[in-house]
Amino acid sequence: MAMPVRNGMPYLVESIKSLTQQDFEDLEIIVSDNGSTDETFDYCRDLSESDSRVKVIRQSEFLPVIRHFQVLTDEASGKYFMWQAHDDFREPTFVTRAVELLEAHSDLVGVFSNFFQQDLTSGERTRGKLHSQNFDSPLVRYIYRNLFPSSTMVYGLYRTQALRNAAGSDSFDWWDCSVVNALSWQGKIETLDEPLFTVGSVGRKLPYSVNSDGLLDVSQFLGVESERLHGLLGSRAARLLTFLLRLRWKRIENRSKVHTRVKIS
Repeated sequence: MAMPVRNGMPYLVESIKSLTQQDFEDLEIIVSDNGSTDETFDYCRDLSESDSRVKVIRQSEFLPVIRHFQVLTDEASGKYFMWQAHDDFREPTFVTRAVELLEAHSDLVGVFSNFFQQDLTSGERTRGKLHSQNFDSPLVRYIYRNLFPSSTMVYGLYRTQALRNAAGSDSFDWWDCSVVNALSWQGKIETLDEPLFTVGSVGRKLPYSVNSDGLLDVSQFLGVESERLHGLLGSRAARLLTFLLRLRWKRIENRSKVHTRVKIS
């Protein structure tokens, strides 16, 4: 498991604790500091000295947020891998429950759970709801994920090589949904009904853009998906599905532009 972070205090402390307190014993926790100017690096370095499962990396140069996520897949040495944001939290049974399913079902590429969204300033919590995509057909799983997209699913526990294949090296808006799309082609993603994950945010959780102007742009996402479809399907079917995706995601883009923010680190 890996946590890319920049200036993660004070929420970082409880977030890492939710990882070190997992009841699954064989853990590797990689914390990557991306040029923090607060106490993040010092805290994580001290923690690594007292807990051998924690490995701390300090990036030599600043990495854009998505690139920071991508490079950490190469640091993992385990069979399974997951990302964790510095303001998210997991219940102690999350990893054990996920690993049990992955070990028992070879057709699963990953496991996530239902989740809470929590405003870390007010403490207000709302419950999110996901559904497993246990369709046998990769195409049906892919269509389903685009009808009901969830960027939060990128924080599930996945087979390491499958996630490396899906993460790519490009940075664009809705990259996280594109990763989940790629994973859907590789296998099924099980969703535990019990909410074992909490998405934290300071104030209302808003979609973010990696563009400097803060305007969400779906064009590169659609380009990546079009290329993927042409590689997996016949050109005629790929063109039709790309057209339908464009209609769907342009609608999502227009709705999301009402509330957005810039995300660079």
